[in-house]
Amino acid sequence: MKKYFINLFFLFLVACSTSTPQVTVTSEVTVTSLPAITSTPEPALWISNSVPDDLRDLTKTWNIKIVDDKNVATQILDVSDSGATWIYALVASFPTLTDDTASSDLISIWKGDSTEHTLIMAESTLSAFKAQWGEPSSSQVRSVASEQIVDEVWKDSSTWAIIPFEEIQPKLKVISVDGQSPLHKDFDESLYSLKIIFGGVSFDLPTSNRDATKLTTVVLTGVTALVRATAFTMETKGVTRPGELIHDWLYDADIAHISNEVPFDKNCPYPTAGHKKFYFVQ
Repeated sequence: MKKYFINLFFLFLVACSTSTPQVTVTSEVTVTSLPAITSTPEPALWISNSVPDDLRDLTKTWNIKIVDDKNVATQILDVSDSGATWIYALVASFPTLTDDTASSDLISIWKGDSTEHTLIMAESTLSAFKAQWGEPSSSQVRSVASEQIVDEVWKDSSTWAIIPFEEIQPKLKVISVDGQSPLHKDFDESLYSLKIIFGGVSFDLPTSNRDATKLTTVVLTGVTALVRATAFTMETKGVTRPGELIHDWLYDADIAHISNEVPFDKNCPYPTAGHKKFYFVQ
């Protein structure tokens, strides 16, 4: 009886000491990253206050939304290093005697170092040249509405204006700068200081606002009056002398009109320079 009890006890211990094997299940999970979802900003154009009216009007044909906030724009039209070269002109009232001035003199007016003249211009022009010349003198430089410029320069002969080339009109005289006038056929824009470049957009921009192929030069002379001192000079220096002096003016003209109202008389006496008594017989 004891023998069976011991055997049963041994089997019981063996059964209790045997552990159940652990089953480990490994599952492999593949994580695929999804592409980030980004929104494409709506095309929008911001236009600087420096941009002239004609170029601003061109942007209306570009089929792009124009915004006031520069930070939300995808394209920016502003003063740039490349793009459309906008030519400006220095103008005064038509009877002005000054034909040319130095760019250094303009800078002196701009800075307030010279008070001989006042410069006026549209707000966009003022903003554009601030980018090139810095802040101007508040006493010598001011902005006015474009449509008021002609009246302003005619009110005061000491007032000059800077305007875009396309705004030149007959009541204004264009004053050349450093010998360069945008009205002349030999104009060299590389030597000209009154120009601003606008760019920064992917749209097509005009090369310039000045197209030399569209310029027509007309020269009108007064009465030739080949008499008195002029006639005396022709006798002493040759009959071509008057033409030699005005050759360049007439040569560059597309149309030249000369008013020759002086008759030729084979019995005309030898001219005397300074002669004062003349008799006109009908």
